[in-house]
Amino acid sequence: MVAQLMTRLLIVNADDFGIHADVNRGIVNAYRHGAVRSASVMVNMQAFADAVCLAGETPGLEVGLHLNVTSGPCVAPPRLLPLLVNNDGLFRFSEHDIPTAMSGFWELADGSQAFAEQIRIEGEYQLERLLSNGLFPGHLTIHHYLSLLHPRILEVYLDLAESARLPCRAISRPISEIFGVSVEAERVMFARLAISTVRSPVESISNLLDGSSERCSPDVYRDLIIARLRWLCGRSESVSLELVTHPADLTPIVRKLDTVYLWARELETALVLDPVFLSAVAELGLTLGGYQQLLTFR
Repeated sequence: MVAQLMTRLLIVNADDFGIHADVNRGIVNAYRHGAVRSASVMVNMQAFADAVCLAGETPGLEVGLHLNVTSGPCVAPPRLLPLLVNNDGLFRFSEHDIPTAMSGFWELADGSQAFAEQIRIEGEYQLERLLSNGLFPGHLTIHHYLSLLHPRILEVYLDLAESARLPCRAISRPISEIFGVSVEAERVMFARLAISTVRSPVESISNLLDGSSERCSPDVYRDLIIARLRWLCGRSESVSLELVTHPADLTPIVRKLDTVYLWARELETALVLDPVFLSAVAELGLTLGGYQQLLTFR
């Protein structure tokens, strides 16, 4: 009997593995009882060691690198990253004023190739830390979707993925629209993606709400995501998609620490555990998998 080729792949990825033990626990729970099949780990954050331990106990969970140059301390020697970090080795990015921080990073990337090169250096050190802790990465993503901010950052990001031979996240909707990526910049980005030797989903779906509007209910958000998946599946019989999520065990500690992104963690945690969502994925003929499935996807 000839096995059927997988023609519709859905990667439900959990970002921020390693940021906090309660987030780690929520990600593993979403793998064991929900739709998550892969997770992107932040090697420079406080709960990285806990993430390494949990990954060892959860061998079916694909773990990749969540390249992080915006939160916490750097991994590379700070003297190599003068444009990226302050005197304490902390990244020059304010998560309490993300629009201003993004604008500052765009100006640095637009004004100097050295800024992008320092991202490359930090990325190489972060990959090495992952490997030295016994985790071979299955994919590459980047914190705060920074690869969509400027073509120079995308170039470095793809270079890292290509040199490590890792599938990666590419265009995320509606993030590119929220960033206000220009037509010319998007043209350059798509041209670079077209010649890339690494595989990526056709489209990555990130939270369809930008946080500025009134929060919707988990059921409404679930239906928005299902509608988006249905529309994308309707465009082609063969499609590879990613759903970007940030599940967590929503303890009082997480609620206190993560007030900026808490609304999305709540909606996304509910989504990946929702049996209605899981049924809709199956009805659309989507196979749940990790980034590594892209290597054999047709």
